[in-house]
Amino acid sequence: MGKVYPGRDGPVAAVQNFSCDIGGGEFAVILGPSGCGKSTVVRIIAGLEQASSGTVSVNGAPVSRPGKSCSMVFQSYTSFPWLTVLENIAFGLGYSFQETRRERLERAKGLARLVELERFENAYIRELSGGMR
Repeated sequence: MGKVYPGRDGPVAAVQNFSCDIGGGEFAVILGPSGCGKSTVVRIIAGLEQASSGTVSVNGAPVSRPGKSCSMVFQSYTSFPWLTVLENIAFGLGYSFQETRRERLERAKGLARLVELERFENAYIRELSGGMR
């Protein structure tokens, strides 16, 4: 897979000949120096960008747009400062699950526990450390 962006002085190849196969239940990390295309690769896999060449598939299905089978944590966190930790978690669930607010909050409690934030469910984002955000 490859990605080429238009540049001021001509096309810029951000990713060239990238290939990987990640099996079910496996955890993968993409390492490399700043500017080598790591974020571009992840954005393409998540369906947020289209590859310029090659194909990308997740669970055997071609990726053409964002879907429920793949998620991404962005480099810069974005939260709603007027919502609590629990409300921020539940907000995102509203886009993926057809549940009542109460059901989303219960699911959010489980997710907060999973990342050890249950003690901070009622805290506002400004009250958290950078890593906790």
